[in-house]
Amino acid sequence: MSTTDPMSVLQSLAPWVPDDAEELTLARAQCDRARAAESGACAERVRRPARRVRWLVAAAAVAGIGVGAVLWPGPGQSAFASWTPTATVATSDQVDAAQMRCDTALAGATEQIAADEEKFGVRLPNAPTSAAQLAGRTALLAEQRGDFTFVLSTNGMWTVGCLAAPGMSQAMTEATTVDLSLHPATLTPDGIDTLGAGSEGVTDGASAALAYGRVGADVTAVDVTAVDGRIVHATVIGGYWSAWWPAAPDELMGDAQVMVRLVDGTSLSAGTLDRLNDSSTTRR
Repeated sequence: MSTTDPMSVLQSLAPWVPDDAEELTLARAQCDRARAAESGACAERVRRPARRVRWLVAAAAVAGIGVGAVLWPGPGQSAFASWTPTATVATSDQVDAAQMRCDTALAGATEQIAADEEKFGVRLPNAPTSAAQLAGRTALLAEQRGDFTFVLSTNGMWTVGCLAAPGMSQAMTEATTVDLSLHPATLTPDGIDTLGAGSEGVTDGASAALAYGRVGADVTAVDVTAVDGRIVHATVIGGYWSAWWPAAPDELMGDAQVMVRLVDGTSLSAGTLDRLNDSSTTRR
């Protein structure tokens, strides 16, 4: 891989990666330097609603598989055909298989991130630079939707959200990381936030939207209404939630509406995923 341009590989393996990803990274670097100088002159175009920085995801796509080893569903099959709006609890075997694929991707991804940060001279948020930073994680939440297992794990300093289909494809693994120091320590009893939110694309032209985060002590359920009207019942376990759904490639997932149900039986609107994403992160 050392002789291959990683951006070209990413664009061929992960169609959702924007063509201007490298330009965006440089813009973020300029923005950080501007903040450090207190000039406030940051390019508006570096803001992408309802997304966390996705460099780990991109690097994982390169590190986790070799070019030509992609095993997608056959012609005419949607990668997400098995998806269900209500998840089941993933078994221990499903969790272990997903975590193994996730850790394999992460091992190489952190090395790539470290190289990218050195190259561009910028500290990327939510981007660990060594596998040791992610060691010692335990699963907080694990759900199964068709062939896909989603696992949210943490070591108290970082969380990893991993979506994988080990029995379906060697390539369909998506890993994102979150630095918990960038988030408030606690939520209000009826509160909800996002730790990760973004869209994923696969080579058959299908795409999916994924979001996960935390909920307050009084929240018992979370429903997400996508822009096409479908209702996705999130998994809520131990103060965390997750939901994902097939989406049109041009779907504005940030416009999806989030509703929480509380222990007293009432329901509250939490607004859009964009709103949750914008309000849940604090800067260092």
